Amino acid sequence: MTVQIKGLSELASTLQRDLPDAMAKNCIRQSLHAAGDVLASAQEANAPVLTGAMKADIGAAVRVDPGALGGYAVVGPLYNRGKLAPRKSGIVVSSDSPGVYDVFVELGHAPPGEAKNKRMARRKHIELEFGGRETPPHPWMRPAWESSKDEALAALVGTLRDGISESVKEVNKG
Repeated sequence: MTVQIKGLSELASTLQRDLPDAMAKNCIRQSLHAAGDVLASAQEANAPVLTGAMKADIGAAVRVDPGALGGYAVVGPLYNRGKLAPRKSGIVVSSDSPGVYDVFVELGHAPPGEAKNKRMARRKHIELEFGGRETPPHPWMRPAWESSKDEALAALVGTLRDGISESVKEVNKG
């Protein structure tokens, strides 16, 4: 799920005009972390628990654009893609981390009829790996988003406001 906050051109021009680039990006980074932490906490509270591994993998990763004033936060079960090993066929073995299963739990597994149309689905044991065609969805990420989006926005705005105020004071001091 992607959310964009529009109408912040005045804020961006203020950041560019009044603050050094590094300070402005730090304000953005801190505010994205604050919002991401709120969303991650909501996901942890809503996550289904079989072994607890998926819940333990929930986190927020923040990236601030190097060339412009902007960034994003990825929130949910995270996993280390560097540990994933490709098979001989080129398919990446990614089942070591529970972070790869979140979509299957959220949306359910192969909709009826869709698996038959894929060549890979005709392989032996495919239903063991991906679940059957009748596996129902168990939404937990969307309800977490719906219940915490206002709090996350408030955390983003509050942290950004505080960060800008602190940075402006620091710039004016020196």
